Amino acid sequence: MAGETGRPREVPAVWHRRVPAVSSETTLLRNQLARWASAHGLPSGLVEDVKLAAYEAMANAVAHAYRDAVQGTMAVTARAVDHTIEVTISDAGRWSDRPSHRHGGRGVPLMRGLADAVTINSTDTGTTVTLCWTRRSFLLDR
Repeated sequence: MAGETGRPREVPAVWHRRVPAVSSETTLLRNQLARWASAHGLPSGLVEDVKLAAYEAMANAVAHAYRDAVQGTMAVTARAVDHTIEVTISDAGRWSDRPSHRHGGRGVPLMRGLADAVTINSTDTGTTVTLCWTRRSFLLDR
């Protein structure tokens, strides 16, 4: 990526957005996240894994976090540190372990299949999903 001076523009190590937890925002965020991951030189297959896993976590925040509230927010933060990509999706709602409809319940297994590591920390004050890809993944263009 080149800046106005013709020199390559530095890609930020940390990318962060806080938006309303609504489905229309998830599409925008996943595409922005994919551009950020691509700019960090991730292979195209890995960019797609990051995009899809993060989208699933965001979709879960939209579907599950604010069932009883009018509307809440979600935050998405991506970090590139020492050959590791970490994406964190957090909300301030209360998740339910039950699928929101009879065809639900596939998002977490999908995230676990796409990322090298997935942690989900859910408390009364919110849920944080952390997705991590390490150097080994960068070398494997899926």
